[in-house]
Amino acid sequence: MKKKLLGLLGAGALLLAACGGADQPAKESADGTVDESQVRPEMRVAINSEPPTLDPARTVSTASIGVTMHIYETLYTFDENFESQPVLADSYEVNDDNTKYTFKLKEGINFHDGSEMTAEDVAASMNYWKADTSKAADLLPEGDFEVVDDYTVEVEFVEPNTELLTLMSSITYFPAIRPSEAFDGEIAESGIDDNFIGTGPYEYVDWVHDQYVEVKRFDNYHNQVTGEPSRFAGEKRAPTETIRFEIVGDVGTRMAGLLSEEYDVGEVPVTNLDQVDATDYLNYAAPGGGTLVAQLNVEEGPLLDDKLRQAILTGINNNDIMLAALDNEEFYEVSSSYVSPETPYYTETSSEFYNANDQEKAKKLIEESGYNGEEIRIVTTPEYDSMYSASIALQDQLVELGLNAVVNQYDFNTFNEYTSDPSGHEIYIVSHSFQPSPQQVLTLSTDRWGGDMDEQAQELIDAMRAAEDEAATKEAFAELQDFLYTDYIPGFVIGHYNNFVTYNSAVEGFDYWKAPILWNAGHVE
Repeated sequence: MKKKLLGLLGAGALLLAACGGADQPAKESADGTVDESQVRPEMRVAINSEPPTLDPARTVSTASIGVTMHIYETLYTFDENFESQPVLADSYEVNDDNTKYTFKLKEGINFHDGSEMTAEDVAASMNYWKADTSKAADLLPEGDFEVVDDYTVEVEFVEPNTELLTLMSSITYFPAIRPSEAFDGEIAESGIDDNFIGTGPYEYVDWVHDQYVEVKRFDNYHNQVTGEPSRFAGEKRAPTETIRFEIVGDVGTRMAGLLSEEYDVGEVPVTNLDQVDATDYLNYAAPGGGTLVAQLNVEEGPLLDDKLRQAILTGINNNDIMLAALDNEEFYEVSSSYVSPETPYYTETSSEFYNANDQEKAKKLIEESGYNGEEIRIVTTPEYDSMYSASIALQDQLVELGLNAVVNQYDFNTFNEYTSDPSGHEIYIVSHSFQPSPQQVLTLSTDRWGGDMDEQAQELIDAMRAAEDEAATKEAFAELQDFLYTDYIPGFVIGHYNNFVTYNSAVEGFDYWKAPILWNAGHVE
């Protein structure tokens, strides 16, 4: 076997790169980076869906993040060890009670339109992110970012908060810094999809819907971030002149394009591993990915019945669902924990219902419930293969239990509409990426549930967020998780997985976390 998986879900070894390579090794410059003189001017990346927006504050879509992280930058970002590193900020200070944060900004940084970044732009960007991003609005106390001088901003919260820097560094709903003019007008309703100006190493060129998004190297990039590249941190050299993100919904077409070398990088499911492994000019990476979670509708419909939710949790076989989704046991781990096994907060529930795979008990619970043959709609999208395959496997298992389960599939944007509307679904399976703390796990939010136990759940969530140290956070999280699996069951974790991405072996400087990181990558001739 030319390539092999080096581990599972390891935060310290997140990019599990292939061992093999092309017959001709790529040329590198003296300092070990890609030799720009040997790089093709264009790189083509096959992504699996249309970005719903290019405003990173408005979506967790991988398609959006993969494009926007090359256009926009943040004050801080994570390195490969999930430690916050400065990008547009020079430094920060926080007072003793964690209520006031002061950020010193780097000087001489230009936006793509030629204007210089100042504190006014940063304050406007951060306040937009804090107010309009559900994650930030949910986790941060009241308090606005304010201008101190041209290169200093500060925020003072009404109560202590220790999550700000971690939230700011996360690639999920990341706080892109843009010119303050971008936030003029009715942005609260429409987003800012008509202004794609950032400070990143690539600038926006064109977006032809359902075809591609194109970016080009920003020749006046500030280059003030130094150090060895480490996930989202470190220097950004932009050796490739143009990157075109091709929107290719069909996985067969993406795989064919990788085989024909039409695409340099492509996200294909791990079911293609054997084909990739047999092709000497293709490599793969399997970085630690995230978690598949089934969300149950506890706001209206048949799943209001807690006995029916218990029956579903008790009767299903999580391993079979994960195997259907990932196709290879090396790429996943079945666990009830809402956080990755690699975090210090990892704990499994003591619930008797989780992954019991007890069909007899499940059928008895169904009989005890008020279920009368109502349709159980599982909504999904084929644009995300693991979510889709897991949904089909879940349907099969629910039918075996005697439930009238059906799968309704849509394009990704329509899928988002149906999952946001309680009348549009009973169940949906969603994938969320690795988060460094349980406070940031997107599915641990009453905003996603809307049921009659939300008040109790919110009290436990608030207790977890108020925890003052790691030990207290872990204890509070364990209590919350047991409540969710034993008493409430608004959803459940199916398992944790590794991502899988394929790239041409002539591509050097490539990294991946949630989406391809391409600002140091080039296809070397």
